[in-house]
This record gives sequence, C-alpha cells and structure tokens, in this order.
Amino acid sequence: VGARAQEAFQVLATAGNVGYGINYLMMFALPLAAGARFGARPGLLVQLGCVAGGAVTLLSMLLALIPIVDVADATVFALKVGATVLAFNLLGAFLYWRAWRKLR
Repeated sequence: VGARAQEAFQVLATAGNVGYGINYLMMFALPLAAGARFGARPGLLVQLGCVAGGAVTLLSMLLALIPIVDVADATVFALKVGATVLAFNLLGAFLYWRAWRKLR
C-alpha cells in the first residue's frame, strides 16, 4: 500500500507491538474493573501499580505510532498501523466467533 520495505516492516512490527499493548492494557485494567467479583478486592498498591502500568503501556503504544524510519507522511504511517491492528483484531474476533458457533 505505497510503502517501501523498511516502512512495511516498521508497520508490521509496530502493529504487533500495539497488539501486545492492547493485551497489557486489558491485564492492567482487569483488577480495577473486576473489583471483588473474583476474590479479594485488590489493595491500594495493586491498584496504583495497575494505573501506572496502564499509563506506561498506553504511552508506549502512542509513541510507537511515531515512525523511526524515513516515511513520506507520519500521519499516514500511524493510520496504516491503526488499520493493521484493527484488521488483525477483526480477523481474530471472526475466528473466535466462528469456532464458538461450531461448538454450540
């Protein structure tokens, strides 16, 4: 889609890192969102750790959208990364839905 080899590799690598970032955000958000539904309520230190971990993860995801290789337009690069992450997640959701439907 109009990218040279370096930019294409950077888009895929960054999309993978952002995908992992989404998983880490979920991991840090779970103790905050679940509260005491799955056992003892997390303590203040755990909650602060979750907030700090989520903030650092979100910051690293945002900074990953800044290209480190020479690209024609940084905004287009960020859109390519976002579209790739969205496509991977939609594909994963479709595969999950299809397998869930077969098991029913």
